[in-house]
Amino acid sequence: VSLWDRAYDALRESDRELVERYEKLLSREIQITDADRTSEAGGRLGDSSGPLRREQLQMITKRGLQRLEDRKLKYTIAGHEFVVGTQIDQAAKLVLWAKDWISLATKDSPEASVAWAGISLVLPLLTNPKTAEDANNEGFTYMTTRMRYYAAFETMVRKLAGNESVGGSSVAEVNSSIVDLYEQILAFHLKSVLRFYYGRLQRLGRDIVRYDDWEEQQRKIRSLEATVHQNLGQINNFASRQELERLNVTSAKSLEELQGCL
Repeated sequence: VSLWDRAYDALRESDRELVERYEKLLSREIQITDADRTSEAGGRLGDSSGPLRREQLQMITKRGLQRLEDRKLKYTIAGHEFVVGTQIDQAAKLVLWAKDWISLATKDSPEASVAWAGISLVLPLLTNPKTAEDANNEGFTYMTTRMRYYAAFETMVRKLAGNESVGGSSVAEVNSSIVDLYEQILAFHLKSVLRFYYGRLQRLGRDIVRYDDWEEQQRKIRSLEATVHQNLGQINNFASRQELERLNVTSAKSLEELQGCL
């Protein structure tokens, strides 16, 4: 079981309502875009970490990117129509960024597809100026461009676990801290996706999803990230630190590119 799956299961335990609302949204998208196969899972997401579920999430991600590529003034997402305005030029820039960044991210870490599916679903809404402003102010763009960096933690620890000089208890401690980090990242993205989707429909008030302060959520994530770094530092693998630094620089560059698209 991947660390992302463990984190998602942990989030389901700590905030079942949030996860169920998110899965309900994704299930509506599945029913519409893959009607021929909905009977296999009753029109819902498949079992956690199962092959059908992974395939469904990848389909939603692909469909979200395809919508963006269509460059329309309005989109039908999970059964509801959204008018985004006249930002065709912005959509063209966003398409180029998304196809490159998200395609690479999902290839590098398919385990994180539960987050990428929702991100891709609402990405076309960011061609609306107000939604784009909210995405920047609330940290959604920042967190999205950091996803490849965060996902690299799991790949890195998996490699380190094969090193005989690294103790099993050290690996377990790092894994536990990464799961805690991933749980907070997923909570942030799930809330963001629901906020952008239902907020545009003007049906979802603050109380329904129990939003935390966005800055406070990011503070928690940065704190957990620091813990992961500390635990990785105890393993002290130079090549791993170099790879993280490279991804950190790449994430910062991608954030600049994404903000230039909005």
